[in-house]
Amino acid sequence: MLRLHEWLMGNRYPNCRRLAEEFEVSAKTVQRDVNFMRDQMGLPIEYDKRRFGFHYTRAVTALPAMGTATGKGGGNLWRASAPPAIGEKPGLATAARGGGVAVRIRFDADSARAVRGRTWHATQVIHGAPDGEVEMTLRARDEWEIARWVLSWGGHAWVMEPARLRNRVREIAREILARH
Repeated sequence: MLRLHEWLMGNRYPNCRRLAEEFEVSAKTVQRDVNFMRDQMGLPIEYDKRRFGFHYTRAVTALPAMGTATGKGGGNLWRASAPPAIGEKPGLATAARGGGVAVRIRFDADSARAVRGRTWHATQVIHGAPDGEVEMTLRARDEWEIARWVLSWGGHAWVMEPARLRNRVREIAREILARH
């Protein structure tokens, strides 16, 4: 993300393919980073079809701190200002009627406002928890999708149930650590 930011600041119009080659990752991984920077960090990134690359649509002076910027009350600024849902569709796929797996996820106080402020899943139910945290329950269609989504929250979210999903998230996190 830092390299992408540097290229955007330098008006180099990077695209997913070029960045994927540079960092030896998939183009989809790069696209997820671009989406995160735009949607979660609030950076003004757009794709320019004529130049075949991304650019900032307005001046950006610095890359927001990754999970460390705080506002009044200690809240995380970029997490607290997560984007609203697009249209009426939830962010995660819904299980077929009566199917899927019941999931319970806890979010820390820094992320509580963002969690409450959007419909992430059609079956979500959000409850307050101790110390300003929140818990979300939902019925997921795909554990892999939920695991990736939980990991996208970094250390701000953790799976409470089911144990199988919690273990999958741990396994993926170990793989990430082994590569870094």
